[in-house]
Order: sequence, then structure tokens, then C-alpha cells
Amino acid sequence: MAVSEQALLDVSCEERCEKLEAALRMVWVYSHEISNHVTVILGNSELIDDAVHEHESAHKQVQEIACCARRIGRAAGKVSSLREHFLPRE
Repeated sequence: MAVSEQALLDVSCEERCEKLEAALRMVWVYSHEISNHVTVILGNSELIDDAVHEHESAHKQVQEIACCARRIGRAAGKVSSLREHFLPRE
């Protein structure tokens, strides 16, 4: 949902901070969810790779899936690690 510039100016600094904190919490929730899905993808790709290892073409495709999942996992991890810089520990 896009918020107009005027709408942002019409709220207090405290309200803006609360809204930003809520938005950041949602980002971290989604980041954690992405990390969970990456774990499932990597686990399944390992099982598939074991099954198709002798088929070079399929093996390469499964390895590419795993490589992409690891990159996504690293990105989600970086987002999650920002939490300590912006939010107090609960």
C-alpha cells in the first residue's frame, strides 16, 4: 500500500517510528519464512540429486536449484541480521 507524502507529514514522529518498526517486523517475519522454505528446497534438492546423480543433465539442473536456494538463503539471512541494528531485543 502506497502512502502519500502528505499522509506521512500528517503523523507525528512517534507514529512514523511505530509504523516503520511494524514494517520492519513484517520484513523479518517474511525473511524467516523465506529461510524456512529455502531449507525445504535444499533438503529436497539433495534427495532428488541423490536419485538422479547418474543423469548428468538432471544433476546439473538440481545443482542449479540448490545454488539459487543458497543465494536466496544468504540474502534472507542478511535481512534477518539487520534486526539487531534496528529493534531492541525482546
